[in-house]
Amino acid sequence: MVQAMTGVLDHGYRVLVDKDHLARDLKPPTYTAHIPKRPTEKEYQSLVEEFWWETIYVAKNLWRDELTQVKYNLDTRTWSEFAGTYVGEGIDENWDALFETTALFRRMAKEVGDALGYGYPSDLDERVTSYLQRIRDLER
Repeated sequence: MVQAMTGVLDHGYRVLVDKDHLARDLKPPTYTAHIPKRPTEKEYQSLVEEFWWETIYVAKNLWRDELTQVKYNLDTRTWSEFAGTYVGEGIDENWDALFETTALFRRMAKEVGDALGYGYPSDLDERVTSYLQRIRDLER
């Protein structure tokens, strides 16, 4: 049981009572078990590209008034953290949410890229953002 708990205990612990001496084999915490592994530049670029790829499908489905599909694209594992940008059922408010999500992503991806020493693909960002706006502006 002590072995299974090591990752959980790595953020620090204090033994209060150990009548059976079960804690004697515990190693001191390293405080590193929950630090994510640094992504490679290729992994970082791939994640940024995946985000922009998904926004194209969101825009197309918004244009088609297919809100169920929009929510599917936005509610993937990657975007669940951005739940605060989700809005109601109105198409216009979902368009606004899409652009708020891209702005939030852009800011965070640039910060992460800068911290890792990786370049942010601004040209991809600009091309896809322009494409999203063109889809929004299409006549129905």
